[in-house]
Amino acid sequence: MPVTADSELNDASPNIDLEEYEKILTRFLKYPTSEVKDATLCRAVEEIRLQSRNFKALTKSSISNSVKAAQSAKYIITDLRKFQHGELDFDDTLAATEVRVTNIMEKCNLLRQGYTDITNSFYKISESLRIRNSEIQSTLYEIRTKELKDKVKATKTGTLTGLGIGTMAAIPIATCMSLVDGGVTLAATLITGGIIGFILSKGDHNKSGHKETMYAILRKDHESIKSIINDIDGFQSGVRVFEEFWKIHFDRISDSRQKIFGSRRGHHKWDGPTVQSMLKYWTLAEKVFENYGKSIIMLDMK
Repeated sequence: MPVTADSELNDASPNIDLEEYEKILTRFLKYPTSEVKDATLCRAVEEIRLQSRNFKALTKSSISNSVKAAQSAKYIITDLRKFQHGELDFDDTLAATEVRVTNIMEKCNLLRQGYTDITNSFYKISESLRIRNSEIQSTLYEIRTKELKDKVKATKTGTLTGLGIGTMAAIPIATCMSLVDGGVTLAATLITGGIIGFILSKGDHNKSGHKETMYAILRKDHESIKSIINDIDGFQSGVRVFEEFWKIHFDRISDSRQKIFGSRRGHHKWDGPTVQSMLKYWTLAEKVFENYGKSIIMLDMK
C-alpha cells in the first residue's frame, strides 16, 4: 500500500457517532443482571460488561499511544529534514528512523489486534444470543399452542359435564312440572348445566397460571435479548472503525519500514523523491494521530 496516498490517509480518522456510542457503552455497563432470569442471557450480560471494560481500557491506551505516535512522527520528520539538508548522515538517520518506525508499528499492531479480539468476542456473544432467542421463540409458540388446545378441550369438557349435572339436578323438577311448563324446564336445565360447566372449566383454566407466568418471563427475556443484540450490532460497527484505523496505519507503517530495511540491505542511500515521499506520509501521519486523540477523548474513558 503506497505511503504517499494522502487522500486515503486523511479519510483514515475514526468516523463514528460518539454520542450514540457512549449511550450504548453506558447501557452495556448498566445491564441489570439481578433481573435476568435466563442463564444464557445472564452469561452474555457478564461477558458484555467484561468486553466493554476491555474496550474502554484499550481505547484509553490507544489515545495515549496516538499521542506518542504523533510525537515520534515529529522526530522522524525532523531527522528526515536534517538528512535532506545534509545536517545528519544517512546511517544515523536510518538507525533513528528504524527504531521509531518499528516502535509505532508494533503499537499499531497491538491496538489493531486488541480491537479485533473485542469484535470477535461480541460476535460470539451475539450469535449465542440469536440461537437462544430462536429457542425461546419456539418455546413461546409451544406454550401458546398448548394453551389454545387446553382451552378448547376444557370448554368441551366443561359443557358436557355441565349438561350432565344440570340435567340430573333438574330431573325432579322436570318430572313434576312437565305438564305445567312444557319445554321451559328443559331450557332451565341447559342454562343450569352451562353455568356449572363454566365453573368447573375455570378450575382447569387456573391451572395454566404457572404457564402464563412462564410465558411472561420468557417473553421478557426475548425482548431483552432483541434489545441487546441491536446494541451489540451498533457497538460492533464502531469497534470495527477503531480496528480499521489501526490496521490502516499498521499496513502503511509496515510499508515505510520495508523501505528502511530495503535501504539497509541494499546499502543505498535514499534519493530526493524517496525522502520527500516519506516526509509527506509522516507529516500526514502526525496530524492524523494528533486528531485521533482529540476526537476520541470525547468518549468517557473513566
